[in-house]
Amino acid sequence: MEDARDWLKEMNVPWLVEGGLRALVESKPEDPAAFLSEYFRGLIVTRDAAQCQPAAAKKGKKKPLGMTLETEILSPDKITPATLATLLKGSGDRIAVLDVRDKPQGGKVAGSELIAIHDVLADPGAIADRFKSKDAIIFVSVQSPDLDQTAAQPVLQSLRDGGHATSVFILHGGLRGWVNDYWDEDGLVEDFDPAVWGLQKSPGGKKKRKGPKKISVPDAPEKISSKTLTVLLRQESTGIEVVDVRGAMNGGHIRGAVHAPLETFLKEVDSYAEKWRSKTTVVFTSLLSPDADETAAIPFMQALAEKGSSVEVYILMGGLRDFMQECGPDSDLVADYDASAWSGQSKDTTSPTNKQKKRKGPQISVPEGTSSIPAQELATILRASATSPKAGKEKPLIIVDVRESQNGGSIPGAQHVPLTDLLKDTDKYTEDWSAHKALVFVSVRSPDLDQAGAMPVMQSLGEKGAKTEVFILLDGLAGWMATYHDDSELVEDYKESYWEHDPKTHQTAKKKKKGPQIAVPDPVAKMGEAELVVLLKAKAQGVVVVDVRTEQTGGQIPGSIHVPCDAFLTTVEAKAQEWATKEVVVFTSTQSPDLDQTAATALQQQFSEAHSNATVSVLHGGLRGWMAMHKSNPDLVANYDEAAWPA
Repeated sequence: MEDARDWLKEMNVPWLVEGGLRALVESKPEDPAAFLSEYFRGLIVTRDAAQCQPAAAKKGKKKPLGMTLETEILSPDKITPATLATLLKGSGDRIAVLDVRDKPQGGKVAGSELIAIHDVLADPGAIADRFKSKDAIIFVSVQSPDLDQTAAQPVLQSLRDGGHATSVFILHGGLRGWVNDYWDEDGLVEDFDPAVWGLQKSPGGKKKRKGPKKISVPDAPEKISSKTLTVLLRQESTGIEVVDVRGAMNGGHIRGAVHAPLETFLKEVDSYAEKWRSKTTVVFTSLLSPDADETAAIPFMQALAEKGSSVEVYILMGGLRDFMQECGPDSDLVADYDASAWSGQSKDTTSPTNKQKKRKGPQISVPEGTSSIPAQELATILRASATSPKAGKEKPLIIVDVRESQNGGSIPGAQHVPLTDLLKDTDKYTEDWSAHKALVFVSVRSPDLDQAGAMPVMQSLGEKGAKTEVFILLDGLAGWMATYHDDSELVEDYKESYWEHDPKTHQTAKKKKKGPQIAVPDPVAKMGEAELVVLLKAKAQGVVVVDVRTEQTGGQIPGSIHVPCDAFLTTVEAKAQEWATKEVVVFTSTQSPDLDQTAATALQQQFSEAHSNATVSVLHGGLRGWMAMHKSNPDLVANYDEAAWPA
């Protein structure tokens, strides 16, 4: 056991796992497993790239023991509107704000420069070289993350390749959030047009929503799973277009996919939008995802919106790397497959390196869980069937409605098999269903009756050797009806009165409790390390950093105010009055959330009662993370004592 602990420590495994979990919690992806797969694969790619650097680049570096992974994944940080406002008011010349919209509709961040997304992507190195002397570059678009992140990533890469430390951010909440917060503050918004944003100025100076928003903002592309795409491909629908935006289709490609290398596609995006505006679905693919696929999909969606098209646009979750692992040898789905091009990426579980030791003692067989299919993906499959040559002859997908009755409406073509009937003779039903490619179980809520029916069906199909995919409908029929009740292609026999309850729970609203109600303040925001660095470098006057540790053992952030948490809580009202006109108050403690959040929540409550606009944050990662990163920088750490921060 001691040897195992030593090995884990030597290989930095706890740190790697913590980094993956932190990234998972911050991103909150739809598919955590796919996200972590890409996260750790990215670490390996980054490590391999570092090992290929010329000797001059490695000079002076100690050779690591064992297998050490470089954990820096180049991705722009997020900057809050409050931090950007603080910088603009006092240190605007130290930052560059780049607006990557094609047209500056409705106004912009004061002092920002309009550089269209295609110009940034055409030469990110030139942008990096132009602004490398700034403390920070902030990319903004209508919403975020969207065009801003697409532009920021290659510029950040160019800066790091050139050895420049300039921080790169995207504006949290995008321009829509910025305008909503600051349209009436001098020096923060220029050329403001409230009509574009669906806002109007009220006599009291308050912002008020007015009708639907009038600005055309494309949504970010949805993600489609390999399993769902497989069902679509087997339908052979003429309404589906798969676009491969890799530079070369090495190793094979999805059968029937159009090869449009990213650079070429971006130059001709309008012509592609015109060509495919009548399709039902367009799926972008690249080696990894999100990557070149999303970079191509976003301007394509913009072009479609301008043409009034309603095409569904997706990117393939996990990219072609994962798709080839699952479907590469299937000639019905993949053309020109070359297994050697995907070597080292396959899911080979027979090689000695991938074999797992069999544990001693009794083994528990855990059945594979059902997959959830989002409503939008199921709708895409159903609509595609209308343009499939197999329509009316073969159904690759069967929908099974396991409610006792189909009150309130149903999905057209769904088989009604009450759960009690299904459980009485599961094998009889799976005998019929085993010839189909996919089953989708639906009930009012999910997971509920749908999962109770899906699990024994999966067991029975497995015993028969069938390869039928089994799904349950995410959010159930309640969510489906709320979205598609007025679409006759997707809902039949709809009765609104049946769904007048809470659409998510299908339960009547709870009565308001009697007695006093407790006001719960908004959760305290987290400030990233890079964001605080920029504020400190700018020496912004509206920023207060508060250290609430009992003692400042081991060092502190220069200029921070030391107020132990217990003492702070007894003086919080006075501190709220003192700092009411500040822009940002950042709390720090040894780790976070800890004493910092306790103090920050109390101050935020006081600010709320006093109607102060000051923003309250806690330092993400706490002082432990801060010291690890900046201990050698006297501008960011004072009185550092390494003994106080054991690894």
